[in-house]
Amino acid sequence: GFRLILEEWVPDGIHLPEALAFARLLEKEGVVYLSGSAGTYNSLFSTGALKMTAKSAYLKEEMEKLTTQVNIPTIIAGKIATPLIAENLLRRGISDLIGLGRPLRADPGWISKVRNSDKKIIECLNCNQCLKQVVLEKGFNCSRWPKLLRKMTELEHKLLTRNYRALWIISDIRDIEVFKNSLPLLVQRKKDRSYPTILFLQEIFEDPDFHLAQQNFIQWTRNKLDPMGFSDTPSHYIVRESKDNWEKAVRHEIDHGNHGLIFICSNQDQPWRIRLLYKESSKALVHLSTNNHPRRVMVPVDLSDATLLVMIFLKKTLMGKKNFSFHFVHVVKGKSGHEEQRWNELKKIVGLGKNIPIELIFTKNKVIPTLITIIQNQRYGTIVMGKRGLSGIKQWLLGSVSAGMLKNLKDQSLLLID
Repeated sequence: GFRLILEEWVPDGIHLPEALAFARLLEKEGVVYLSGSAGTYNSLFSTGALKMTAKSAYLKEEMEKLTTQVNIPTIIAGKIATPLIAENLLRRGISDLIGLGRPLRADPGWISKVRNSDKKIIECLNCNQCLKQVVLEKGFNCSRWPKLLRKMTELEHKLLTRNYRALWIISDIRDIEVFKNSLPLLVQRKKDRSYPTILFLQEIFEDPDFHLAQQNFIQWTRNKLDPMGFSDTPSHYIVRESKDNWEKAVRHEIDHGNHGLIFICSNQDQPWRIRLLYKESSKALVHLSTNNHPRRVMVPVDLSDATLLVMIFLKKTLMGKKNFSFHFVHVVKGKSGHEEQRWNELKKIVGLGKNIPIELIFTKNKVIPTLITIIQNQRYGTIVMGKRGLSGIKQWLLGSVSAGMLKNLKDQSLLLID
């Protein structure tokens, strides 16, 4: 078969006479059916094209001429929203078959509902939202779908470009000790387990002590991870550059290695580490620190759509791991609204269990001191947050890069999900 453009709707483009002549040639070459279409990405959103495609069965005149000029089956498509329209086209001999695209997207039960007239078909509105999504590379979605399904689809599309390929960044012996202490956070779930890439940063002149520590750490990594079911071997690279070039070297490895999960230790003497947390997008970035409770996890959420990425990250990585506990909190400044309802909606979208609660914290104070007090009093070792929220938490995360948010945490590890 062949998908044949009957009208391109652009100046000097394909028009019906040319399409019909081409159709006759295709038939001679052995094509067994022709499916008519019109428009291209260059024309579909033009004023003229939008007027044309707003009409019911907008290709019926062109398809009728095509059907009469060839001796092979033809298929008509284009805003055939209801069975009544389809039956009328077939009865009049406009085409031999009906092609359904968007109608089946708007209502996957279209065909079964034709057989059972008691069920109402959800008709395509011809709003072009689905096409706009595809053109903008945001994935297919339909305005006629239930809100929950639309959100699930948006989330799945975002996740297509994400991975949890780990990169560990180490520049001194202290970093090595922090990584050893943070082992529970470093290991992924069994089905996702693959060795990380370890990037060692060091000055141009070799440090014998650091070199020995590197070799010991690689062996330590294998000793710890091999019994856990890791089948490959750890990759490691040594970058010998002046400290001024370390940030550039790290970003090069992130890009070329396609790493989606970045681990780096806190070090106030190297501000580039903080900058890295904010410059990298569509990734999970882990700011490791020394504490004795890495499995006690606090998850402040603002209940915006950004929370979905935090939840899906936890579901795919830390949740379900032995001895981990998770405490989801939402700071409410003012009267309570529909926070519980929204939380239940987010859990449905991600597929988290109904029994996972959220604590609503009511306060008139600022968000930062409120959360820091809870973190310190309840001895949380790991904080997981979204990087692009819409509330006061966003202000906390994106306000002052190096001196703002991180100066309030003492020895907790921070996971930022973007």
